[in-house]
Amino acid sequence: MSNPVEGWYPDPAGTAQLRWWDGYSWTDDYLPDDTVQDYGADSYSEADQAYTGFQDAAPTYDAGYRDAAPTYDAGYRDTAPTDDSVPQARPKAPAKQLATTVILSLLIVAFTVGAIATTSLFLSANKEYKQAEQTLNQANEDLQTVQGESK
Repeated sequence: MSNPVEGWYPDPAGTAQLRWWDGYSWTDDYLPDDTVQDYGADSYSEADQAYTGFQDAAPTYDAGYRDAAPTYDAGYRDTAPTDDSVPQARPKAPAKQLATTVILSLLIVAFTVGAIATTSLFLSANKEYKQAEQTLNQANEDLQTVQGESK
């Protein structure tokens, strides 16, 4: 079975906090969660069936998840809940990522508009240059004709 997606999940140690699962192991990042009661590591009961701390979903716990939850022994970071009962929280993009995306999008639009304007100006200047070159060539021909007639 594959590891669950990264996200905030109830702390497997039973504390009243959410803990970040990076997709491979538990990290040391915690968030307080007022909707979870602190039962302690080994005090889950069958009455504790649903957790409603997530806004998008109400994941449930079953015996399989509680049995697979890592504990605070030496190797807890090497074990991961892989049971389908682990809630599949969708991680939300941090505000910094959203701001960076908006700024980069605006820069791309500005660059594109600038490139189009520069190309337009170049084509216009090139057309004017060719017209001036033709006028100069015609003036040189007229000058040579006048000089040839005056000799």
